Amino acid sequence: MTEKLYLRDSYETEFSADIVKKIDFKGRTGLILNRTYFYPESGGQLCDKGRINNSSVIEVFEDGNNIIHLIDSDIHTEKVNGRIDWNYRFNNMQQHTGQHILSQSFIRLFNASTISSTLGKNVCTIDILKENLSLDEVTEVENVANRIVYENRAVRIHFPEPGELDKFPLRKLPPEGKKPRIIEVESFDFSPCGGTHCKSTGEVGIIKIKKWERYKGNIRVEFLCGLKALRDFQQKNIIVNKLMEKLSGRENEIINRTEKIIEDNKVLRKRNNNLLNKILEQEVKELLSMGDIKRGRKIIRKVFIDRDINEIKNIAIKIKSYENCISILGIKGEKGHIIFSCSENLNLDMNELIRRVFAEIKGKGGGTKFFAQGGCSSNDVELALELVERFL
Repeated sequence: MTEKLYLRDSYETEFSADIVKKIDFKGRTGLILNRTYFYPESGGQLCDKGRINNSSVIEVFEDGNNIIHLIDSDIHTEKVNGRIDWNYRFNNMQQHTGQHILSQSFIRLFNASTISSTLGKNVCTIDILKENLSLDEVTEVENVANRIVYENRAVRIHFPEPGELDKFPLRKLPPEGKKPRIIEVESFDFSPCGGTHCKSTGEVGIIKIKKWERYKGNIRVEFLCGLKALRDFQQKNIIVNKLMEKLSGRENEIINRTEKIIEDNKVLRKRNNNLLNKILEQEVKELLSMGDIKRGRKIIRKVFIDRDINEIKNIAIKIKSYENCISILGIKGEKGHIIFSCSENLNLDMNELIRRVFAEIKGKGGGTKFFAQGGCSSNDVELALELVERFL
């Protein structure tokens, strides 16, 4: 059984221990120590990182009453020295303590309990029992949570004896079968928890909700605390300053100016589409005038160089709107494309036609009776169109 030293002290970063057992876990060496300060991944919190002797600890997890430390290289001594990566641990401590404060803030304001939490590497989330959440409510929760932070309240660890749990106004009940460990945020939150925490709320730094969304009938809240929140703000501040520079405006003008650009682009896009449609209609008329008549059907065959595939598809669709017309079109570029269409009054099957073509050359595609398309080597586009004319 591993003695879990981290349960009583989250601030110790160096310790000595004896190796009780070595195991092989997925090709890596796993150490079971008689005592450890390394926190194992549990309860939504990531495990600690650090070193044991000269080996890096890459994963820590529980196995019954033991803690497994996976290391990147074997150790050949019976006694070892462990060293916790303090910056990594403190980051996790800020997130976990902040989560307790945030969860209690939702209860105090809206009676919205937390049903699950995840304190990930890049993002932290809590799922709360609430149908909807507004921006005003989020602001209210943030204000309450950060007031608790700024008041620098003590965070205490309690190990109540049997029968003493009633002394604590618990946010949730502890799991059965384990000696309870209660984390108290002074006169604010009492919650059973096995994680590492700050010793005072001021160390959390700041609690910031990033976004929220409906999730399985409840609300998932994404948040960051402390140094993670600071880095997030720094990155967003860079983005805002770049936007102000690009838009030649102040911070409070960014949204209005961006919305105007979006609306202007919608108008320009509509105009461009109308102009493109007119250009393509003219191009279709020119192609129809140059088409060959074979057995009462006009065949339009052309290879385009580096043209947009959607434009050529549009041309093929327009051609098939005329009676007795067949389009055999290809695009040569980095890749090859072939597009076939025919008027609906003709007794032809473009899907079958493209399948016959790809039986002769390497390619893939398909479609309907009146329209088909596919991809092939750019070098095979000319051959593909020749095959179509031969089959017709």
